[in-house]
Amino acid sequence: MLIVASVLKIKETITASKIVAALSKPKWLGEECNRKAFKGAYEQDKYKTLTEFPVYTGTTSKSRRIDVLVAENLRVKEHFNLNLHGIEIKVSKSDLVNDMKYSEYAEFINYLWLELLSICLFLILIRL
Repeated sequence: MLIVASVLKIKETITASKIVAALSKPKWLGEECNRKAFKGAYEQDKYKTLTEFPVYTGTTSKSRRIDVLVAENLRVKEHFNLNLHGIEIKVSKSDLVNDMKYSEYAEFINYLWLELLSICLFLILIRL
């Protein structure tokens, strides 16, 4: 019962804003953003998080929105290049199964990540 109570407490405290806050720092990539002395702006480490970033896919008249877009140059050789990470936050199994729009983001981003922590916690509760 202690495990169930702790998982329930974790699930209650996880919100999309907390997930975005966790993604606002590059630690999830295994990288650090360091300021380099005597280097130009184009040679500095860059890491920027944008929420609800609109993209126009052509499949609808309205824009689709990537939950979190991360632009970073920490994992490239040349600092004038950027990696674009699209992160979709999934809050339920039906959200994951029924949402097919994230396949349309492929032409805009280099990497697509699905945040499934809240779903995983729910599955843990079911199995306990």
